[in-house]
Amino acid sequence: FPSHDKSVARIEINSGIKNWSTIEGIEGNVEDIISFKNNMLIATNTGVKWLNNGIFKPIQYINDANWQFQLLQNRLFVGNTNGLYEIIDKEKSPVNLFNVSTVWSIVAFKNKLILGCTDGLYEFDIKSNAYKLITTSKSAIRGIAIDENNNIWFATDNKGVGYIDNHNKTYFLTKENGLLYESYNQVFS
Repeated sequence: FPSHDKSVARIEINSGIKNWSTIEGIEGNVEDIISFKNNMLIATNTGVKWLNNGIFKPIQYINDANWQFQLLQNRLFVGNTNGLYEIIDKEKSPVNLFNVSTVWSIVAFKNKLILGCTDGLYEFDIKSNAYKLITTSKSAIRGIAIDENNNIWFATDNKGVGYIDNHNKTYFLTKENGLLYESYNQVFS
């Protein structure tokens, strides 16, 4: 589902384009979209919503900015201004599992979640609900990617790009060592 700052669109083979907007319940910016348990959910800066008979309905108690969904072991997680939530069912209240920091980005890695937060990078074990700080950052971590050597790459708001190698050593790439800009970077895998 492609999205932009005004609505979400759906394109089906052999049919026209379906556009959803405020009329169907979308408010704010759509940050992420996912299909979970045969439902389409959107993460917006005003909450998480699910599509019900052509109308987006809010999931209760998760009304602030949401940035990214992540599926792991048939469980759905969303990064939020207030931390990490697990969405168990569209009808039930989500569970806040991690309320230490804003979670801007999430990636699944070795049956754990790597969380890009305002103050650093965290590892979250979904079995024990335990977390640990992997590295600190002087700027919010907005993007995470894992390369073929299992290095964890991350992009910050305005302090460049970094990575953690297999020996848990952290490196930062900035203007001083060749990065063109320290702001507006992103990493992909």
